[in-house]
Amino acid sequence: MMRGLVHFDGLPQGRTETGQHLQVGVSLFGRLPRQPYEMTVLRSDDAAMVLQSSERGAGVKSWNHTLTVTPTQGGSRLTDVIEIDAGWLTFAFARWARFLYGARHKPRMRLLGVA
Repeated sequence: MMRGLVHFDGLPQGRTETGQHLQVGVSLFGRLPRQPYEMTVLRSDDAAMVLQSSERGAGVKSWNHTLTVTPTQGGSRLTDVIEIDAGWLTFAFARWARFLYGARHKPRMRLLGVA
């Protein structure tokens, strides 16, 4: 979903699990130098349809992500809530996050067959 924008090295295959800790490399556009990045899965709850992670690295002190799926009358709603602390660069990272998550929307809609 982020091909061409962000490249992660070392992501495992399969499902996420609560408590899982990942140390990966991240590169913007797959061309900039790889930076160390850590992710911890705080909650992976299929029944509640919630995934929460705490992340840091590559200039970010903390990137907390909560992804929630909510049933609706016509299907479902996917909601991403992101809390970012990057010191004086927080504004820039927040703008990047808004762009990044917006860019993921169209491929997801195509994948679901609704675009």
